[in-house]
Amino acid sequence: KISANVKDGKLTPSPFQAELAGTLFKGNADMDLTGEVPVINLDLASNKINLPDFFNEFKLGPSPNITADNVSLDFALKGNNAKELLRRSSHEITIQGGRWQLERELSEPLRIEIERAVYSSTPETPTKITLTGAINAEPLSLELIEDGLFSKGQNKPFSVRVKAALADIVLSIDGKVFRDPGNDSKFWLNTTLAGERMNSLNQLFGFDLPPLGPYKITGALDNEGKTLNFHDLMLQIGRSALEGAIVISGTRNETGETEFPIHLETRLNARSIQLNDFQFGDWSPMKKGPEAVVATEEGAAPVSGKEPGDPIKKLNALLSPELANKIEGSLNIQVGEVLSGNDKLGSGQLNAKLENGRYLMDQLRLDIPSGVVRIQGSLKPEPSRMEARLAIQIENMDYGILIRRALPDSDLKGVINLNLDVNATAENSQRLNEHLNGHLWIGVVPEDHLAGVVDLWAVNILSAALPAMLKGKPSTVNCLAGNFTLNDGILTPDILMLDTTRVRVQGK
Repeated sequence: KISANVKDGKLTPSPFQAELAGTLFKGNADMDLTGEVPVINLDLASNKINLPDFFNEFKLGPSPNITADNVSLDFALKGNNAKELLRRSSHEITIQGGRWQLERELSEPLRIEIERAVYSSTPETPTKITLTGAINAEPLSLELIEDGLFSKGQNKPFSVRVKAALADIVLSIDGKVFRDPGNDSKFWLNTTLAGERMNSLNQLFGFDLPPLGPYKITGALDNEGKTLNFHDLMLQIGRSALEGAIVISGTRNETGETEFPIHLETRLNARSIQLNDFQFGDWSPMKKGPEAVVATEEGAAPVSGKEPGDPIKKLNALLSPELANKIEGSLNIQVGEVLSGNDKLGSGQLNAKLENGRYLMDQLRLDIPSGVVRIQGSLKPEPSRMEARLAIQIENMDYGILIRRALPDSDLKGVINLNLDVNATAENSQRLNEHLNGHLWIGVVPEDHLAGVVDLWAVNILSAALPAMLKGKPSTVNCLAGNFTLNDGILTPDILMLDTTRVRVQGK
């Protein structure tokens, strides 16, 4: 209903109310049709809005699960046609007390709370969106400014700037879209993402990232035809930084659908990597995450039927043959210097690729002052089984470096040589360890230490046996060596030998 007073082609401010999809709107309207360009002003507001009801009422299909305590709209419409109304009109929409829940298959839902959100647009000025609220109880603020989306000139670039903060996460985006009628539009985006700990991204993206940080990710994204380029890319964790580029390319068929596989090429390099920047604590990629909870009037309650923290499902999805057959790519990383505290390990190189549905690590190489570490591997996921291979060669590596990863003040020294080559075939990735086949050869030469240093090795069996074998004058360990065979997950020794200055021990 409306109470209106119209005189001389003008509608004076008139109260009205309307009910849509069971929701009552109240407001005022006025109109002036006497000028060259018609002008209509409209403001209205409503309490307790349920967006899904509107979508169902007007048969608009599935809607976002959004509700709000209050929504107000203020429109100043001006123009002779629909195109002019978009370009010359002013409008402001305000949402208060909004709630939006996004369901996710492998993670807990995202619960977005909108304390206040404002969308405002006036002619000849950029459109602005501001929002304050929370995502899963973490404080959120957002500011988005765009210009040119409804520009009259088809060739005018559309620009956007975004600044957002969620807990300790800060995101900024600055970019433009260059329109080219009849062809694919070109665009560029500069993006920066920074925070104190990477695991603060877990709830937002549904990942299970390690607690590394502070971190910073920057890069520029643009396109050339059907190729996406991430250049000026930098990933920094603590004092360690990788720089480089990522190129994504693909093709589309006649109907516009993406044709697989998509090609992904990544090239990164770093002057220096400090391993102390990568302290994982008790984090593990196979550690199950916390149970999802939702807020109720009585408090927090678990979400039934969901396992958002189950890493097995996420791992199977990541290593699925479907994904492996949709992407082909390569990864090349060069590191000029690798440090572990004050220890200089040397330089590093990683070459890996994904082709024909197989994950391949051609070489992970670490050149140390007196030797080298080489690692190769492959993984082939198939619908009913998975094939894997891993080969590791270590030549003349100072194992004191490894010990100081756990005991920074240790001054132990010694050389380790190792050769591991194993393969496995199993029905899924979780059962590969049950079907390992191959060999392990290992040799250890301690430097200027008594037999007691052996107690640093995990099993401690040798340290318990040595006192009985070496009674009397202390003995120095010359070397420890072993050749082992793996058969269906069982490790057995072909040779196990400990040599000291007084005794040589062989056994199983």
